[in-house]
Amino acid sequence: MDNITTAEFIRFFLPIATAVEEQTGMPRFYSLAMHLTEQGRNSHPPGNMCFGIKPGPHWSGKRQLLHTWEVFDSPHVKWPHQVISIQPRPDGKYRYEVYDEFRAYDSIQESYLDHAAFLKKNPRYAAAWHYTADDLSFMRAVISAGYATDPAKLRIMTDTMLWLKKKVADYA
Repeated sequence: MDNITTAEFIRFFLPIATAVEEQTGMPRFYSLAMHLTEQGRNSHPPGNMCFGIKPGPHWSGKRQLLHTWEVFDSPHVKWPHQVISIQPRPDGKYRYEVYDEFRAYDSIQESYLDHAAFLKKNPRYAAAWHYTADDLSFMRAVISAGYATDPAKLRIMTDTMLWLKKKVADYA
């Protein structure tokens, strides 16, 4: 993993997020915050995958098997790949350390564009597209529709998005 500074992250990824916002309407600060919470300040995410999208049955692009974690209500979830560990959490849920398949891309830009296409094609996220002018509301709609298994994702994304906005303003 090749971690970069916050300033480098913003310098490199903000233009990509802005271009994708102009093409698709997906708010750039939503994209940057989701990227940062999924991959950290990694300048070369595995397979150029910035958003943790799983391939699903209709994906015809590249795939990669990666170590990740998920949160479930039961310690008896059947998993298609290797389960490394299952740990109970204080909230009564279970954290699974697993290997799972994710989409892979030829470029970072392709990952950002596919993320927007994924959200647009999936009816579950249709409500989010009513909030493209308000990135926080867009993000809340995506997370509320079930984008992540982490129960803390909404708080983490909100904190990350507000922090990123401040950092971008500081570097402007």
